[in-house]
Amino acid sequence: MADIVLSTVDLDVFGGPTSLDVSVDFGATGQRGSRIWSGTLPPEQQLIGQEVLLFDYYINTNTAQVFQYVLEIGNPVWVPFFSLTLPQLSTIQPITFTAGAGQFAIPTALINQYDPSIVVTVDDIVIRYNIEADTPMAPLPIASTFVPVIQTISSVEYLIINISAVEFSGGSWSGLSGSHKVHFFITYTGGGD
Repeated sequence: MADIVLSTVDLDVFGGPTSLDVSVDFGATGQRGSRIWSGTLPPEQQLIGQEVLLFDYYINTNTAQVFQYVLEIGNPVWVPFFSLTLPQLSTIQPITFTAGAGQFAIPTALINQYDPSIVVTVDDIVIRYNIEADTPMAPLPIASTFVPVIQTISSVEYLIINISAVEFSGGSWSGLSGSHKVHFFITYTGGGD
């Protein structure tokens, strides 16, 4: 049987072109898409002299409020669309505990100050808190739980946070008593069903 050896000195490689020219400049020019503007003033003041079109957005960098330019009753206007921040409140309050029970009440208007149309419910808020120890150098362990309720008092709506707390001292747990600073961070998260 004979051995067959094939060899070649040339190698040809076939490929695509080194450049491709695509022409897209034919047909009528369309209207530009939505534009996102930003500034520190209300959009009506900030965008004077600009070409503003329907469905443009504007971010007020002072308030984190986003507006959209839409038709309302046949006239184009800037309307609040959403906020980039959640309404929230951070405060440190002295709470007096008696036999382990303490209470903090705050008007809901302070939680929804960015948008007064918000109706605050207990299901729509996140409450974080920390009870400050009496003796920072040698703090005693504190365990606590809370129950929030919305209640109207003298025609003002309040978020009331009822805290139950115990402190470990001398080998046993007992109800927290006296005044303690409590750090609260309350966030409105929106109507989550």
